[in-house]
Amino acid sequence: MGRFNSGSNLDVQEVIPVPPPNTTQLDGGIYGLPAYWNGNIYVTGQNFPLSQFTIASGVIATPQSANSPNRFPPRGAIPAVSASGTTNGIVWILDLNAWPSNGPAILDAYDAANVANLLYSSPASGAGAAGAAVKFTLPTIANGKVYVGGQTSFSVFGLLPN
Repeated sequence: MGRFNSGSNLDVQEVIPVPPPNTTQLDGGIYGLPAYWNGNIYVTGQNFPLSQFTIASGVIATPQSANSPNRFPPRGAIPAVSASGTTNGIVWILDLNAWPSNGPAILDAYDAANVANLLYSSPASGAGAAGAAVKFTLPTIANGKVYVGGQTSFSVFGLLPN
């Protein structure tokens, strides 16, 4: 689309979600795509929380309206959203911090109306843990289930039958 030009910057708007406001930490970077749902954009970066920005009339409001309580690993993470139209939005994201040591991915679910509310976090071991983490992967949501790719398998998360 546009590129920076010192004579005339053609970007419509540029928002820098990492580092968060009021910090001096210089390590950062975004290594994945943001997700969108119902007037919100969700993004995270290297060693920073999941940030939620509102967007209306093509303008992203800053600063972010909410942040997750936890930070994501050096590779960041890529969010995905599930919802029932404009209600019951959930932001799904993988914590891949265990990738270098062949540990499991951790699937986190946040309230899409306010990502400060963690709804679910998969266990790091035992029953219900995902397979060994793979960097730069993201959850896939379909038919009421969340699918997580691993190094040699994939895990399926969903509601247990009654």
